[in-house]
Amino acid sequence: GDRRSVLRAAVTRYPRLALPILGGTVIVFALMAAHLVFSAPAAIIVDRQDWLGHFGVFPPSLWGALRFALRDVFARVTNDRYMPFLWTMQTEMVGSLLVFALLLGYGRLRRPALWIGILALALLAARSPLCCFMLGLLLGQARSAGIFDKARTRLGPIVIGLAVAALYALVCFTQLDPKPGSYLNMILAGASLALIYASAGLTDFFGQNPFSKFLGLISFPLYLV
Repeated sequence: GDRRSVLRAAVTRYPRLALPILGGTVIVFALMAAHLVFSAPAAIIVDRQDWLGHFGVFPPSLWGALRFALRDVFARVTNDRYMPFLWTMQTEMVGSLLVFALLLGYGRLRRPALWIGILALALLAARSPLCCFMLGLLLGQARSAGIFDKARTRLGPIVIGLAVAALYALVCFTQLDPKPGSYLNMILAGASLALIYASAGLTDFFGQNPFSKFLGLISFPLYLV
């Protein structure tokens, strides 16, 4: 692809994540300062003191909120989590930088798909969610090569759909044991994306539907809300 476009995307990745997080964190700080956060009593009601009861139990400070939004949310430096649901942001940032690095070096790699596949397997073995970024790269390359266009026969989506359903059943069956479940969740995510690519109807819905495009545009602010 265009090297300049990749560099531009890499440079703008941090502000595109940090600025919405900053807005959400300032709102949470204001609520905490006004004593309008009731996670502790809510935790008692739902009997989840081990989880919800830990939210917002530290004294708020404006400096701490700014530090969390601009640094700690990506590095997990402190335990003062103004928005604890953003625990995924460290993985999001590292995964994005890994993808950009691979894209920049893609033309210099011999058999890049093989190396990305090996890296995906290594990350899967390590139970790292970064594996999903590598699966996304592989599926994107397969889509560009027209592999999914060839799979769009009558049986293609059916076969992949059955595989996704079977994986989902396995995830539900093993949810009490997080070790095998973590493997299956990542494989299920990749298989679900493959199902979308293999189905012309699903591809058109998620890629061309105006409402779907709008949701994609606001997906991160919507997640923060």
